[in-house]
Amino acid sequence: MITLTRNQVRRLRTVFRRSTLGINHRGVVSELVFRAENGQLRAQHRYADLAVEHVEPMATRSAGTVAIPLDALSDFEGSAESPVTIEATAPDRTTVRWDDRGIPQIREYSLVTSIDRIEPIPALPTNWSTVPGELLDALAEATETATDDSTRYALNCLQLQGRRGQVVATDGRQLLVRSGFRFPWEDDVLIRARPVFACRSIPRDRPIEVGRTETHVILRAGPWTVWCAIQKEVRFPQVDRVIPQPSEVVTRLRLDDHDARFLQTALGRLPGVGDIHSPVTIELNGEIAVRAISAEGPHRVTELVLDRSSYTGVPASLCTNRVLLERALEMGFREVGLTGVESPFVCRNGDHIYAVQPLSGGSEPPEDAEVIRITSGAASGSERRAPTSIEDTRTTTVRELRNGHEPLRSAEDRNSRTTRPAGSIPSAESPGTNLAALIQEAESLHAALAEMKSRSARLVAGLRRQRKQSRLLNETLKSLRQLKLVEAAG
Repeated sequence: MITLTRNQVRRLRTVFRRSTLGINHRGVVSELVFRAENGQLRAQHRYADLAVEHVEPMATRSAGTVAIPLDALSDFEGSAESPVTIEATAPDRTTVRWDDRGIPQIREYSLVTSIDRIEPIPALPTNWSTVPGELLDALAEATETATDDSTRYALNCLQLQGRRGQVVATDGRQLLVRSGFRFPWEDDVLIRARPVFACRSIPRDRPIEVGRTETHVILRAGPWTVWCAIQKEVRFPQVDRVIPQPSEVVTRLRLDDHDARFLQTALGRLPGVGDIHSPVTIELNGEIAVRAISAEGPHRVTELVLDRSSYTGVPASLCTNRVLLERALEMGFREVGLTGVESPFVCRNGDHIYAVQPLSGGSEPPEDAEVIRITSGAASGSERRAPTSIEDTRTTTVRELRNGHEPLRSAEDRNSRTTRPAGSIPSAESPGTNLAALIQEAESLHAALAEMKSRSARLVAGLRRQRKQSRLLNETLKSLRQLKLVEAAG
């Protein structure tokens, strides 16, 4: 018989639950085992490639080994320190007794596997290495990067590189590398991505221990120990060669903290959030803007102008998934290196590297699109370069030429106006108010408008030819535009 408190059960359940252990089905799973031995109470669970154990000194007199279904903890957890008694009444049956606000409760559970046939916890390693508690954060971020949507490569695994001390994960669109860890092995090992790494009940404010056996990688943090089975019969992409080196970066974007927060909160509300891949276009051409277009309303465009940020290098235009861009911002990246529209853009922050494969092409607004421009300074109340209105609506008449031609002026220059609107009638105090002067000014205005119309027609015709050539080129290269993070696996 083993005795613990309802509050103690609640603390255990923060880890011993299906969602935390990465069990995605509601079917039968192995039981949770309690062992009282050598003055310690051990709570153990093993399922598939994962095993978890919690060890703490016994506060009550307990002895023996009992098992309960994993989901049973929710029946008798609580905030009180009232006792919970767990007793094995048969090899395949367990009885639990507790008080619920003074009312006695009793429940009997049937076990799928009898107590004497439950698989034991794997062995511990003989050698351990001490690493920062940040390793758990690195494994949690890597788990978010991995995916189950792959049959050719083990993209649901995390690669722990012993010689380099790195944690690597990819889903074919994004790649995460965390460095600075000292593992007690030299080769590369693969373990399954599991949400348990993100559980805040496992302490990470102190160093943790890492070890390895022939079959498992083991993490020990405070009272918790986690065994992760090594995946040996699977393949992982060779991702190192697809990360552009700093010397390859031709354009470097540096985001101001205020702009980064503004962008992070706005990305999910821009047009096209429900479109496939949720694309946005990053424009670095005199100013820094993030443009979004909805497939259902291509004539309405929204641009976020980041007027506190800066970039160096050649002007660039890049289409990317806004979810991945938002994730980079959430992880604290403030510098983005671009090497080309077909190569991954790279975010670096010390020993933290995050690479994202751009989307092919990207929707451009029609020539008559209405563009709503929102400046980060105006949106946050800053006076730096803020327009008089947060939303400045204009009609797009020209687009950037991407074939090496001279880039266009910034949107601010394109939208600049003369101090006196063309065609306005002078005030009574100004000279030239007689009829002849007014007729002369009207004729000058008519000639100017005719010239502008002619120039606009030539420009539109040239841009249409350019767009036709670009479309033909895109169709020719369409079959070659594969995600390079996936190609690297070959």
